[in-house]
Amino acid sequence: MKNEQKKNPAAIALGSIKTEKKAASSRENGKLGGRPAYTHLIRDREAGNVIDKFTSFLEAEKELKKYEDNDREEGTYTPDFYEIIKIKD
Repeated sequence: MKNEQKKNPAAIALGSIKTEKKAASSRENGKLGGRPAYTHLIRDREAGNVIDKFTSFLEAEKELKKYEDNDREEGTYTPDFYEIIKIKD
């Protein structure tokens, strides 16, 4: 059975309300550059050497799987050898 979280109807209603105050706040945040940009790094856990970098976590995750598959083919696979970390640009 799935564990489903119930959504608060009041929060849903308030979140969908558009006000001038919300719009002004969004405009001000946009002037500051919007949401902060992040880079996702694949690195080895042992020494922290950066192997590759990506703009999205999903891209990094797909590439990490390729690295692990390649390691398995070469017989050098070690569980949890790689990690993905997120850093602010």
